[in-house]
Amino acid sequence: AGAGGGSGEGVARSGFRAVCHVRITNPETGDVIVDTNDNAKSPVSFILGQGTVIPGIESRVDGMKVGEEWTATLQPEEAFGEWHKEKVIMVPVPRHPTSNEVVEDQMPNVGDMVHLSDNSIGKVLSITDEAIEIDTNHTFAGKPLEVQLRLYEVDEDPETEWTGVKVQSIEAGDGKTFPQVGDEVSVHYVGMLASDGKVFDSSRAREPISFQLGAGRVIRGWDDGIAKLTLGERARLYISSEFGYGPQGAGGVIPPNANLIFEVELIKINGQGAASPTSAA
Repeated sequence: AGAGGGSGEGVARSGFRAVCHVRITNPETGDVIVDTNDNAKSPVSFILGQGTVIPGIESRVDGMKVGEEWTATLQPEEAFGEWHKEKVIMVPVPRHPTSNEVVEDQMPNVGDMVHLSDNSIGKVLSITDEAIEIDTNHTFAGKPLEVQLRLYEVDEDPETEWTGVKVQSIEAGDGKTFPQVGDEVSVHYVGMLASDGKVFDSSRAREPISFQLGAGRVIRGWDDGIAKLTLGERARLYISSEFGYGPQGAGGVIPPNANLIFEVELIKINGQGAASPTSAA
């Protein structure tokens, strides 16, 4: 295998995009946390040297050649850090401003993962009449991880500038079922800043996002890009800022005039998923 988009040397270095297949397990329980080799899932993609993956992975990928692999047990300081008590917070139960009644449709359940106003994500630990206890530590904070990694591809000149929407297929869909304007689509995604590969949001730890295509409920780059996919397809959407969040940015995590990259998977169209190979036979 050679380097993608480069000279063919195939060595991962700072500033290059590394594309890796990764299997991560909890060595204490044996549970599989991530396995991109399972069912040909999208590999992990990041720009080396930007701190967008855990330190133990980034430090070991630096200098690897395409095709090489390693296995290591990463301690918390090389993974998701230590668990901190101060990251367990209390937020008030949502109530109507006039009646003071609980807003039931905004109430989570114990164990739910929730988004907070500062764009952090936490797990609901307990709920009382007045407050919701949320742990904003990473799920695997304070825990070691067993990591197996294989370097699949190196891009020595990752693209960060373009205009409009570009679609790069990662894994083919059924090749025939395109979503139409007005269809309800369900999509898994990982959103990254094109400038440095920093991940600003991901649905992979949650449910996929669902929306009506072409209704302006998402950024234009999504409406245009998702329409070019077929059911079950995985792809990268390269979205220039004017097709994204423009000069205003978003949520304190997407700067003004930022170009974006989304790795997406079209899960369902109008509630229907892709047929499995066995059921299609």
